[in-house]
Amino acid sequence: MKKLYLLVLIPLLGVFSCSQEVEHVHEVSEDLETLYFPSEDRFKASQTEKVIIDLNDFKTYAELIAEMDQNACNGKGNILSFTEENTVLKILVFKTCAEESSFACFGHVDLFDFQNDSLRSNFETTISPHLFTAKIQESLDTQINAPYFTKEDLKRILISIDYSNTRQNTSIENLKNTLRIITSTMTKVQDAYQLDIPYFIEIDKTNFTPPPPPFLKNSKRKQPQGKPEHY
Repeated sequence: MKKLYLLVLIPLLGVFSCSQEVEHVHEVSEDLETLYFPSEDRFKASQTEKVIIDLNDFKTYAELIAEMDQNACNGKGNILSFTEENTVLKILVFKTCAEESSFACFGHVDLFDFQNDSLRSNFETTISPHLFTAKIQESLDTQINAPYFTKEDLKRILISIDYSNTRQNTSIENLKNTLRIITSTMTKVQDAYQLDIPYFIEIDKTNFTPPPPPFLKNSKRKQPQGKPEHY
C-alpha cells in the first residue's frame, strides 16, 4: 500500500513542480515596433556616420551632452533612442561641436525653442510647452490660407532643445518628456494636414539670432538721375 501511495504521489509532485516553473517563466515579448523621427527616409538619406544613444544609459542632461558633443567633434551624427511600451523611438538630432560654437540666423524658418522645460515660439515670450501643438497649427494655417500657397513654399521647422541653466541637476526624464511632446505633436499634425513637414531637431543650441526685419515693399533705393534702376 505504501509503495502504491508513492507511485501515485511522485507523478503528482512532478506535475506540481512543472506548473510552478511555468508560472515564473516570462512571456516572450513580441518584436518591438521602431518609429523614426523625422522619418525613416531622412535616416536613409543622411550619409553621415551616426551613433545610436540609448537615453536610459544616462541620468542627467549634462552626461548626455558630453557624449553627444564628443560624437559631433568626431564628425559623427547622434540618434537618440528610448522605448515606450512596445515601441522604440529613434530620433535623428543635430548637435554642433562645442569647439565650433557659432551664432545662427534663420529667415524662412519657424523656430520653436524649448529652454529649461519652457517654450519660445519665434523669439516670442516664453510659453507653456503644451501650447506647441497650437503654435504649429497656427503657423500652418497662416501659410496654407495665404494666396497662391504651394507645398513647396512651406517653411521649415527648427525645434531646439536645451537645458542651459541646470544641466547637472536636470534628469534625462525631462528631455524624454520634451521629445514625447515633439514627436507626438509632429506625427499628429502631419497626419491631420496630410503634409510632409520638413522639421529638424537640434540639441544644445542657444545662440539663435532673430531674422532681420523684412524690407518695406514700397521702399526703393535712391538712384542717380538719368540712370535706370536695376533689379
